[in-house]
This record gives sequence, C-alpha cells and structure tokens, in this order.
Amino acid sequence: MRRSPGTLVTTLLCALLAGLLPAARATTAARPATEDTTTAREAPTYHNPLTAGVVDAFPDPVMIRGKDGLWYAVATQERTLPAAAVRPGKVGVAARGAGADADNVGAAALHTPVTTRVPERLPGPLLPAYSDDFDTTTVPGTTADSPWSWVRGPASGVTMADGALPWPTQGGELYLGTNTASVLTRDAPPGDYTVETRLRFAPGRTNQQAGLVLYGNDDRYLKLVHAVLPVSHTDGKTTHVTEFAKEGERPTTPPTPVAYGPMFGGPPADTLWMRLSYHADTARDETEVSAATSTDGAHWVHTGVWTLPTSLRLRIGLVAQNTAGALARFDYVRTYRR
Repeated sequence: MRRSPGTLVTTLLCALLAGLLPAARATTAARPATEDTTTAREAPTYHNPLTAGVVDAFPDPVMIRGKDGLWYAVATQERTLPAAAVRPGKVGVAARGAGADADNVGAAALHTPVTTRVPERLPGPLLPAYSDDFDTTTVPGTTADSPWSWVRGPASGVTMADGALPWPTQGGELYLGTNTASVLTRDAPPGDYTVETRLRFAPGRTNQQAGLVLYGNDDRYLKLVHAVLPVSHTDGKTTHVTEFAKEGERPTTPPTPVAYGPMFGGPPADTLWMRLSYHADTARDETEVSAATSTDGAHWVHTGVWTLPTSLRLRIGLVAQNTAGALARFDYVRTYRR
C-alpha cells in the first residue's frame, strides 16, 4: 500500500463470506512507497508473513522495509468462515482516504495438514541384463563383448579391485561447451526403470564430483553426484552436496539450445546410495527423471524431477570428474523395473 504524507489511510481486506470454504486466507502485497512514512497503528489481526532473514522488519507488521530501501505494505488476514457460506462470493480491497494503491489480492483455502508419510515406493524386479556388480578383473568397456562403452575413455587410472570399480576423479568437465570428461555408459532397458549405485567417495577439493548419469550426449543428460561446491571457507572446510542436474534444451522465449540447471537433495556421505528413476511420459512426449539418495541404503531422500523432451535415447552411465585428486569407488550398478 502506498500512503501520501499526512494522510491517514485505512485498508480493509473484505472477504465476502458467501462461496468460500470454511477456512480461507486472503493476502495482499502492495506496491513500494518511495519515501519513509509514518506507520499505522498495529492491527491485531495482521501478521508479517516474511522473515527477518529476508528483509529488515519494521515494528509495525503491516509495513516492512526491503533491502532495496523502499517501504512495503504486506499483510495477511486469516478468517474462519461459517459452513453455511455456500453462495458465490468475492474477496476484495477497500481503502478510506487518498493515495492508496493495492495489488496482488487473492484468497485460497487453507492447506490440509499432512499427518502421515507416503509409503516409500520400492523398485520392481532386478533386470540382470542391465546390471553389473563389478566382480570381474576386466575394466568395463575395454573388450569387444562388454556391455559398457566409453565416451573419451577409458579414463586414466580406472581399475577393478575388491569387487568394485575404483575411478580417480579427472580434471575433465561435462558442462555446456566444455566437454572433456570421460563417461562410462551402457544401454538402458526399454520402458520405465530405476538405476542404483553405491558410491564410496570422500572428496576434499572444490568441484570434485562423482555419481550416476543418464546420458544422451554431451549436451543432453541428467546426473546425480556427490559434489564439493566451489564455496570459499576461511577455516579450510568444504561444502558437500548431492547435486541432481540436467543439461539440455530449454523452451524459453527465445529458446535456449543448451542450458544447465542443478537442484540439491539429501545429505551426502562418504558411502552414498544413489537412484535415478526414468519415466517416459508419452502423452507429453517428455522424459521424466527423478532422483533419490540414502546414507544407509534403507531410508531415502527424494530430490525432485527433471524433464527433457523425448528426442534421444538415454544410456545409463557413471562419471568421476571436474577436479583430480579423489577416488570414487562404485560398488555396483543395478537396474530395476520401475
């Protein structure tokens, strides 16, 4: 709400009772004032829905000062409406006095609290033809009959030891126009599936990362990695995350041919279980991939879902990249029917 100097303005959020659910919330966020003004008397039915960490709060909960230096009127009212309010109605704003503007006014039913956890969706049966326990002495992708193949490989230092695939991180990268990292890939099964690996990885330097990918080409892939962010710390500590990212076309205006986007999920650990789940959304001609991680192999944290247009078949893959000096040990790659 914008108020002129010396003018007392009273703004009312008018919820016409008819037609709204028994519990509803009306919210208004007004335009900024360009000068410091005297605030209105505190109204007990209002509260400031923004936290002090976002803005510098002013004592009057209807007025806040943004970090841009401007004053904003932001208020939320909650009203419990009678069950008999069944006729069509409206929510609006009324002002008494000159010099008041309001916008972004609306009403919505309050949420229904979630009191029970959704059961964990378990993977379907194992697909042995698309799985590998790394229990041989031959490095995957180095023989003619191997189901694996390398993009820019074999990576230096990859071996087979103790029923695992140890892979030193590379200085190569897989990011937009810089595509120098090795990728170990194999065919994915037709239909929907979930691929899982157990990664033992204790990186200590910025940008080191390792994990799973669903790989179409260098400019079209999804990855789930344990990574060290390039964040500076005065005490020498590092910031570890689980990163779920995609690279591909973005349907913006104008379209972006190649774009990279990350999201961050559950806590990382030196031993981390990782899953990527693939779903073909044929109705929208889209590829949907969701990610989950676990620090014990039993309790999973779900990160989110990325989508890409369905134009290129994705292959299951592994990476260990960005900064040399750490060792990633992949204990297995197992693929399940989703």
